[in-house]
Amino acid sequence: MSLSGVLNTARYALDSAAAQTALVSRNIAGAGDATYSRKLVESRAYSTEYSAPQIRRSENSALFARATEARSEAASASVLKDGLTQIRALFGGDGQENAPSTLISSMQIALRSAATDPSDRVLAGRALDAAKTLANSIRSSAAALSGQRNDIEARLGQEADKLNGSLASFENLNSRIVAGTRLGQDTTDLRDQRDEVLRGISDVIGVKAFSRAENDMVLQTDSGVLMFETRARPISYQSGSPLQAGQIGGRFMVDGVAVAGPNAVMPTSSGLVHGLISLRDGATLDAEAKLDETARMLISAFREKDQTAGGKPDIAGLFTAEGLTSLPPDGVRVSGLARRLTIADAVDPAKGGNINLLRDGGIGAAADIDYRSNTSGLSGFTARLNLLAQATDQPVTVDPNEGLGASRSVADFSARAFGVIEETRRTVTDKAEFSSIVLQRSTQSLAAETGVSLDAEMARLLELERSYSASAKIISVVDAMYDALLSAVR
Repeated sequence: MSLSGVLNTARYALDSAAAQTALVSRNIAGAGDATYSRKLVESRAYSTEYSAPQIRRSENSALFARATEARSEAASASVLKDGLTQIRALFGGDGQENAPSTLISSMQIALRSAATDPSDRVLAGRALDAAKTLANSIRSSAAALSGQRNDIEARLGQEADKLNGSLASFENLNSRIVAGTRLGQDTTDLRDQRDEVLRGISDVIGVKAFSRAENDMVLQTDSGVLMFETRARPISYQSGSPLQAGQIGGRFMVDGVAVAGPNAVMPTSSGLVHGLISLRDGATLDAEAKLDETARMLISAFREKDQTAGGKPDIAGLFTAEGLTSLPPDGVRVSGLARRLTIADAVDPAKGGNINLLRDGGIGAAADIDYRSNTSGLSGFTARLNLLAQATDQPVTVDPNEGLGASRSVADFSARAFGVIEETRRTVTDKAEFSSIVLQRSTQSLAAETGVSLDAEMARLLELERSYSASAKIISVVDAMYDALLSAVR
């Protein structure tokens, strides 16, 4: 090989080492950035003409797709778990202080205590307070559930706006990447940024990404609805707010196609949107239904009957509801009843009522003596209080849609109903923990494949330093040889 050939080779090696050294420095600077992928110099054939080094990034499309899918699944499971934990906090869990079954038991104990001395207004007051606490707890829990469902409705609208913003950012980056690729520019950092936007999109809704020529990308929901192709498709939310008791909420739309909510055409199966709507139209509605049925069963269990067998209709007694004019039908849940549950004013001294009606009966019709059990007004009358203490253990017809049998006592129903909710919460919690582990493992695998290892980069830096020194030495030797040759010619 001629001296000029050796010199050109050494200069090429020197340029290559310099370019790779700069790239290693760039990798080291990005080592602490989770969104950064390792950059590499594209191998190219030797040429006597200088050309800018071609940069590529370390990537694994299969691992990236799995990590993105895991993010969507984890987001869905997490929001469901958090929502069910919130529901559990409302009801306290079976056996807890504010659980309906616990409050029913406390009321029953207080009524039995009042029955030991029917003339003691203090004991009667404690029994009435226990009933008030139960009614107020059910009522406030129903209101909190309503608030939770409307909060979800509002959040879904926010997620739609957020998704529109993310898709606009994705469109901007994608356009710049395609244009840069056509011009032969380094677009690796832009592609890192686009991947990070895609991760954010996958948190909101399950997404599938497809690569095309010139580093172009196409996005679809996990159910196949187009979200992005050259331009972002519009995202919208048809809100049903404010939601009424038992009302199904609105629909989440992608490019005019319902992907979540009632009658979704192509329903998504992961992401925050899926989790929120599953919570809104599933767990919260179920809890709301069980509260409504508990309220109806309490009203039914404490109903008052015509004591003369004269054929007068049964009426609400100790427990009633605002606006209630007649007993709810047996075995049929009344939507929104829990939000209106209350204690009859006629027996509440705080509202001008007569607490003795708890002992005597006729709470629902104080002026009608036919509903009165203690017609003689005996101070030691125990029969009525004993019946009230037993009321929560008496079978009541249950709405078959609740799936807890045809007939149960209100005490048993409340324990079983919220036990079902707790079991659902545990199942969802287990799924959320599993999804979190899958996400962690897939993210770690992707990072190991495409991320920066400081040890590897430092070792590479040492190799480049030696290569640079060797190339510089060759140039120095060739330069000396040229000097010697020119001296000999002179």
